[in-house]
Amino acid sequence: MLYSRNESSLNDARKLFYEIPERSIPAYAVLIMSFSRAKRWEDVISLVVLMIHQGLQPDKFLIPSVLKACSALENLNFGRMVHGYTLRSKLELDVFVGNALIDMYANCGDLACSRTFFDLMPEQDVVSWTAMVSAYMDFGYIDEGKKLFHTMQLIGVKPDVISWNALVSGFAFNGEIDEALRLLDEMRETGLRPGVSSWNGVIS
Repeated sequence: MLYSRNESSLNDARKLFYEIPERSIPAYAVLIMSFSRAKRWEDVISLVVLMIHQGLQPDKFLIPSVLKACSALENLNFGRMVHGYTLRSKLELDVFVGNALIDMYANCGDLACSRTFFDLMPEQDVVSWTAMVSAYMDFGYIDEGKKLFHTMQLIGVKPDVISWNALVSGFAFNGEIDEALRLLDEMRETGLRPGVSSWNGVIS
């Protein structure tokens, strides 16, 4: 399975994989993660389907990659199936799986489900809050995104650079350049230094 480290050898790795008489979860995981890094999303989903048909259960480390594939392909139906699986296996309680679900629903156009799941998460970290703020911004709901950003701060979750970038780029994308620039100043006041991504969010 070392072939999978080289993107150009992924097809060879897959051929080798199919020659394994008894495929294990680690064997699936290596190839699925390799396809995910190469952004070969359809291959990720096909491998997970094969894995389940073989009677093996994807764990909390694999599910985020599968949900990322659903997001990239905007495959909401399969994403909902994966969500159902996480509910039955209680994997949705894992914060990394939860964050991937927030992203999946938002990227597939279902903002309501994204927010509902966010509210139901037993644990929310800075990634959870950032994903939800970003979702509101992407849908053009900048006031809701800003309100959620402030709520995040009020409950003691400290925004990181990625959180601020989501807010800044959201205002810029929606034509609010002055507010985006003001937020960059506010970001500096918190001790965080805007990076290249921060400025790209304003000028793109």
